Amino acid sequence: MTFALAFCGAAVFVLAPTSAFATTTPSDATPTPTPAVTAQATATPSSTPSETATPTPTATAAAVPGDDTTPTLAEMNATHNHTMGSTIPLDEKSAATPQARSLLAAAAPAGTRGLDVSGWQSLTRANWTTIWNNGARFAYVKATEATDYTSGEFSEQYNDSAAAGLIRGAYHFATPNTSSGNAQANYFVDHGGGWSADGKTLPPLLDIEYNPYGATCYGLSQAQMVSWISDFSNTVQSRTGRLPAIYSTTDWWTQCTGNSAVFANNPLFIARYTSNVAGGPGTLPASWYQYTFWQYADSGTFPGDQDVFNGSLLELQTFAKTNPIKTTQPAVAPALGRNVAVAETPAGKIYLFWKGNNGDLWLKTKTGATWSKSTDTGKWIGPGNGLSAAVNASGQFIVGWRGGDSALWITTSTGGTTWSAISRIIQAGATATPAGPTFEIAANGTAYAFWKGQNNGLYQSIRTNGTWSRYYSLPDDVGPGTAISSGIDGAGWTYVFWRGGDNNLWEANWTGKAWTPQHRIPTTGASGGVKSDVGVAVTSNGVQYVFWRGNDSRLYQTFWDGKGWRGYYGLGANVGPGTSLSASLNSKNATSVFWQGGDNGIWTAYWTGSAWTGAQAVAKG
Repeated sequence: MTFALAFCGAAVFVLAPTSAFATTTPSDATPTPTPAVTAQATATPSSTPSETATPTPTATAAAVPGDDTTPTLAEMNATHNHTMGSTIPLDEKSAATPQARSLLAAAAPAGTRGLDVSGWQSLTRANWTTIWNNGARFAYVKATEATDYTSGEFSEQYNDSAAAGLIRGAYHFATPNTSSGNAQANYFVDHGGGWSADGKTLPPLLDIEYNPYGATCYGLSQAQMVSWISDFSNTVQSRTGRLPAIYSTTDWWTQCTGNSAVFANNPLFIARYTSNVAGGPGTLPASWYQYTFWQYADSGTFPGDQDVFNGSLLELQTFAKTNPIKTTQPAVAPALGRNVAVAETPAGKIYLFWKGNNGDLWLKTKTGATWSKSTDTGKWIGPGNGLSAAVNASGQFIVGWRGGDSALWITTSTGGTTWSAISRIIQAGATATPAGPTFEIAANGTAYAFWKGQNNGLYQSIRTNGTWSRYYSLPDDVGPGTAISSGIDGAGWTYVFWRGGDNNLWEANWTGKAWTPQHRIPTTGASGGVKSDVGVAVTSNGVQYVFWRGNDSRLYQTFWDGKGWRGYYGLGANVGPGTSLSASLNSKNATSVFWQGGDNGIWTAYWTGSAWTGAQAVAKG
């Protein structure tokens, strides 16, 4: 049996030595009647959340808005109304069986904060405004359980949270021993578990955890449990167009699925309560290399449970409206612009960047002839494209791209190992970037960004002393040009190239005193013109090498030696349908070219000192 003790105004439930859980099976209990809910909520937020609008919380756990009832497990069993995490131990590593949770008001981990609520929280529109003001930016709302319970609070919670500005989604508490995954998924979707790409709706969520009625794994074998979850997941995807997220713990997942690794494409909502949130949620289940959401406490500033999204508000908004595919075997995302970028140190260490199928920025390095393993930086590009990378002799890196909002976004590093949080340096608007951007870093740390604006003009922003300037409109017209790329020499002079609407190569450059007008570099002869993105590498003394894919799918080059452009040369490598060309150069003036192949892998060709290699695949591992 369970005893309730009063402590500091809160109820704490303590387990007796004997079995504390009701042995009633779902079919034996009669749920409390609740109003039916509609299949889809249609609320529109009254305001658009601002990326920088997350305030310092003004309320403590004692000032949680609304009626935040804490029921006993017996009460939840009797009503078939279990909260998300109602069976999760305080520290899942310390116990393998469910136990009552202490009311833990832990400090919030880094990320975007939110909450999850159920029918046990009775909230009003005013409560949700307070929740927003206290810093929550998302909420998961319980919709259903098994195939015989719908939350009577769902409509209010789902609609009013959205009206207050929160991004919200619905969750289902699973009971795999009562009906099939298909049956429960259909019941869930029919009663609120939908999704739309409106940027305000989170993917449906499967809450699968310890059996509150008895055997931990609901009497299913590990293989049967994996099959049940797959059945649920596939049905939700077929009904809504999006795979559901999965809420669980590493301990339950290991016991009941055999630590299955086949659900990497479903976002992970991990549950683990710990007083040391800075240490993270611990070891994750085998399907995932990172978490998307983390439920880290069952009380705190907000009603219900305390959650965090593993990213910024913009990343949360992007996650809500897109349909990312997570993968533990990185591949280049299908071409949406330049999705491969390379930067090379003077010593010849190559840093290769790409946008993975999970929307993150990936990295691998090459020292000599040896490639490192692929690494997910955890920096979310999402629907962004136009990747560009640069490094200077001091090891200062910048990687930037055009965001899904048409603004410029970057992440930076010194040394190429730890990467900063992504930041927006140029807002969308008249200067929004339909092509580009491209970045360079001078030896003194000054950084440059170039892009094509909506009016077809060439724009620039400069970073000095860590601060980016307002944009400058340069006296150059890119016209219908695309595939902007750039280089920088030892004096800090910058050179910008693009593919013109006439399939010729075009350039504008800084002379030390002024920008030149755009000028054409004829390349349409035997090469058939520029048919791809443009790769650029510039030596310290200003020799410029430019690479592209010709009409015959071969790799071509032209270069400026200080006296003039020296025609164009076929290098032999077959680029095929490749896109996203990017080039690098080291202090010995050895050049390398990388591109995204038609197989969505990364390919390269490089100068050996005496000849160019053919096309070579870069291993994905």
